[in-house]
Parts: sequence; structure tokens; C-alpha cells
Amino acid sequence: MSPRLAIIAGNTLAALGLASLLEELMPRGEVFIYSSLGEMAEKTGASHNAADDPFVHYFITADTLLNHARFFLPRRTKTIVLVQGVEAASLPDGFIQIDVGLPREQLLRSLMTLHQRAHGTHGVRPHAAPPHTVGGGSGNVALTRRETDVLRLLVRGFSNKETAGALGVGLTTVITHRNNLTAKLGTRSLAALTIFAVSHGIVGVEEI
Repeated sequence: MSPRLAIIAGNTLAALGLASLLEELMPRGEVFIYSSLGEMAEKTGASHNAADDPFVHYFITADTLLNHARFFLPRRTKTIVLVQGVEAASLPDGFIQIDVGLPREQLLRSLMTLHQRAHGTHGVRPHAAPPHTVGGGSGNVALTRRETDVLRLLVRGFSNKETAGALGVGLTTVITHRNNLTAKLGTRSLAALTIFAVSHGIVGVEEI
């Protein structure tokens, strides 16, 4: 079942922007946007009973948290509060916060850090793990260890030539591995490759 994420924010434009980032980060996730907690409850039947939650994460504004603390306090581990500057000082302890005033790349980095921690991949290194298996159009596709090595270096900013030198292989070999892994993942976008690498523990956010 696809993970379901709820964004509760009165600013529709900001909510759509966040939804776009979340869909990049979690392409298999389903993102739902609501203008208020009341609208979400009406459309999903969500109650104060946390056991009935239809969502794995809630992204809410600071106002929503302060106005509906009774609903979100039992869900603090799955609630991410969208703050701007000094708003953080007025929030209850224990809630994860993301500053939505950050530039896009920094905001995406914050979301990747959150995703990495939520899935326990912080600090994981692929050379100590089996090849990564990813969903493909015709089933699961595995990246080889060498493709994983190439991906790790590429998203860290290495050129093809530098990657070849670091791995002790020829430039054409690196290009072949790069073509293979981008074909398997269905993208040549470095941003998309970076998101995949972070969310699967191939690199840590601090390395990119």
C-alpha cells in the first residue's frame, strides 16, 4: 500500500509547492491537500483516535497545531510543522519542524534528511549492503554494486572522469554504468538520482 501524506495548510500555493517536493522525494506516496483539519476530517472520517489514522505523516502549519493541539499531540512523532523563523519558539516540544522559508534546494535537503531518519537509513553505506532493488515498469530491478558505487560518487558531485579515477576503472566503463543505472531508474536528472540515493541510504544528506 502506498504511504499517504496529508498537507493541512490554508495557503494553497504553498501546499502545492510542498506537495511537488514530496512527490519528488516519495514517488510512490500519495499526497493529499486540505485547507483545514475540519476539511480533512470530513473527507477522510479521521477522528481523535490515533489508531484510526489514514496518514503516515501530517504536514501542518504552526497555527493548525496551536489550534488543534488535542488532535496532533498524540501524533507528534508523525507530524511535521511548517514554520517560518520565530514561529518555532511558540510550539510545544517534541514536534519535528521544517522552515518553509528556506530556498528550494535547502528545503528539499531538509525533507530528505527527514525521510532518511524516518526510514532508519542515516549512516548506512551501500558497500556493506546487498545491491539495491527498485521498482521498475516490468517488476523489480536491482542495481549492481558497481552501479551503486557510480551513483554514490555522481550525486556527491564527481565528474565521470573523477568517478573513473576514484573507482580505478576506465571512463567508458563509468559511462556504461551510468547509462545502465539511469535506464533502470528511468531518469537522467541529477536531482532525481540524488533523491533516490539519499532515500535508499546510498549517501547521507551531509555528503551531498
